[in-house]
Amino acid sequence: MSEENLYLMTNREKLEAEQGGKYIALYKNKVIAVGKTLHEVYAEK
Repeated sequence: MSEENLYLMTNREKLEAEQGGKYIALYKNKVIAVGKTLHEVYAEK
């Protein structure tokens, strides 16, 4: 299991409360981009 997947499983409730309904990009256990669409997230990185 990847480090990011483990982070998602461990912090799911927190992430849903903070970013519920949005797409996120993770890198080394940090949220590096947030957006309403995948395109927004990709453009932000």
